[in-house]
Amino acid sequence: MSYKGLLVSTLISTFALPATSFGAFWAPHIGADYKWWGLEPNEVYEDTFPRIDHAFNFYVGTRINGYFGTDIGFEESTRKQKGQTFEGGEILFVFPENANDATDINMRIRDFHLDINFYWEVWRNFEIIFMGGLALWHIDTHINHLTDGTWIEFKNESENKAMGRIGIGAQYNIMPCLGIKFLINSDPGIRVNDIGWDQNDNWYSISPYKTAVSYNLGVVYSFANPRRHREMEEDDPYRD
Repeated sequence: MSYKGLLVSTLISTFALPATSFGAFWAPHIGADYKWWGLEPNEVYEDTFPRIDHAFNFYVGTRINGYFGTDIGFEESTRKQKGQTFEGGEILFVFPENANDATDINMRIRDFHLDINFYWEVWRNFEIIFMGGLALWHIDTHINHLTDGTWIEFKNESENKAMGRIGIGAQYNIMPCLGIKFLINSDPGIRVNDIGWDQNDNWYSISPYKTAVSYNLGVVYSFANPRRHREMEEDDPYRD
């Protein structure tokens, strides 16, 4: 089954099961995170492409009965730049580089993501989060190349890439509707392709990055108490 089909099936199950079984209570929320992306170039491109470290994540979503939920969000890294002068013979794009050729690369990563979450309250107000999702990545790259003393920008047409991802985290609710959230997740950067044409219109397709482990830290604000369904049951004087 494709990532898309699996995600759609999970999303339907996430919404349908709680709604049909319990009479769902919904608690919409918004959130913002600082993200340490940790996206490193592989050994071939470590001197050519910049490391992507810092990003921001903004999302909206909802809890369902306190335990299930979904988020839709947007992430964007800060723009990074890196340059390299070649000794001659390196093959990075299509043909071997000449001595004193050089590159100047600046780029950022953007993605839209859809996540499915399960919240397990291990102590009162403290929850463990299990996340699975899908992200649509876009690599925004400008590659300038120095050839025979002349700088030329390569034409670039990098494709959007759908990436499956999983994560685990924790949330501490300092108030019923305000929480501090930490999440660790995998980002399969190895699937990012930088596609374009060099100064002689020769096509190239390279995968300069490794799979990353990312760390998010932020706050989430709920427009209703996400655990109200449970608290109403606890306060029910007729409940056994």
